[in-house]
Amino acid sequence: MQKDITSATEYKIGNTTYIVNVKFAPNGKENISDVVRRLIERDIKKQAA
Repeated sequence: MQKDITSATEYKIGNTTYIVNVKFAPNGKENISDVVRRLIERDIKKQAA
C-alpha cells in the first residue's frame, strides 16, 4: 500500500502570500502544480466577482 504524500508550500504573488497544504495520493490525476494553479485561478475569479 502506498502512503499519501503531504506537502506544505508557500507562494508569494504580488502582495499576496498563499500557503498551500496539500495531501495527495502518488497515483492521483493532479500534481502539486496543477492544484496550486487551480486554487489561485479560483481565488482570482472570486476577487473579480
